[in-house]
Amino acid sequence: MKVINFNNTICQYKKNIIFLGTTKIYRARLLSWREYIDKLKFTDNHDWLTVLKVALEIYNGEIKGFALLPDATERRRSFLKDYMKKLILTSIQTVIFKFKNNETSQSDSTYNDSDESYEDNFSIDKIAIKVSIEFCLQISEVEYLFTEIYSFFVEKDLEDKFISHLCAPIIAGQFRGEFIPEQILQKLVRMFEDRQEFKVLEKIILNVNVDAY
Repeated sequence: MKVINFNNTICQYKKNIIFLGTTKIYRARLLSWREYIDKLKFTDNHDWLTVLKVALEIYNGEIKGFALLPDATERRRSFLKDYMKKLILTSIQTVIFKFKNNETSQSDSTYNDSDESYEDNFSIDKIAIKVSIEFCLQISEVEYLFTEIYSFFVEKDLEDKFISHLCAPIIAGQFRGEFIPEQILQKLVRMFEDRQEFKVLEKIILNVNVDAY
């Protein structure tokens, strides 16, 4: 009696993975990177921050094995760049629209002064701004941050919040070598002058790429 006995082997062919088991051959289809992200968003219902985190891990090559995605770092990042930019913008647009609508539907009678600091620390506006700044820095798209992303926050009356939240990453040196538009830098300087926080202002100036102006 003949017995088929394969050595356990896994190989990839186009969108498929072939498993050679001890007695059988199995075939499975690889998800593309886009199918995987859509699955997280629409099937698994993960929150927007998780989706962004996973997309960034794919962009950086920390998660691998997807169909239709180059392995080489520069090719992969170039291939994903436009999608990543659109993903952050649509994510913050959706979440702010959703939470703003929820806010307007709630009664103002429950508001008291003690709620203000709590809402400031955990507001969706603050999270969206900080995530958009960090995300754009991670994918080296500072120009996009100061054009499309910034314009969206201006449109939603969040310009001052956006500019204020630039302070921490600038002081941390994350914008060294990057160009910050003069109009935004002037507003940032004026903001901390008005607050008379001159030590903070000094740190900001020390960490700005002055050669770019």
